[in-house]
Amino acid sequence: MEHKEYVKNLWCQIDKQNWENLHDYFEPSTVIEWANTKERFTVPEFVNANAEYPGDWKITVKRLEEAQNTVISVVLVQLAGEEAAFTAVSFFEFENDRISGLTEYWGDVAEPPAWRKNKIL
Repeated sequence: MEHKEYVKNLWCQIDKQNWENLHDYFEPSTVIEWANTKERFTVPEFVNANAEYPGDWKITVKRLEEAQNTVISVVLVQLAGEEAAFTAVSFFEFENDRISGLTEYWGDVAEPPAWRKNKIL
């Protein structure tokens, strides 16, 4: 399976909250980094953090790009029945056809601040 399809399938598992299936996508020694909060997780810690995150979240894959052994994904993460939403940009590194490294950057989906609203085309 090509790496972009592999990452798409992983996001599908996260969307369906199939937490027990996530471990199989990663090399056991993988370190996952959430750059915005300076957190680093092992695979089991990453799975637990996602499983314990409050709410029912919907994942929509917006973009997938591949460069050598890295897949970059952009996803929209929305809380079901709420306006809360985030964009996640994730860098998946591959080794032996499994994820060997993951760094994610998360940002709120929100209106621009008042001082910038008149600058938008």
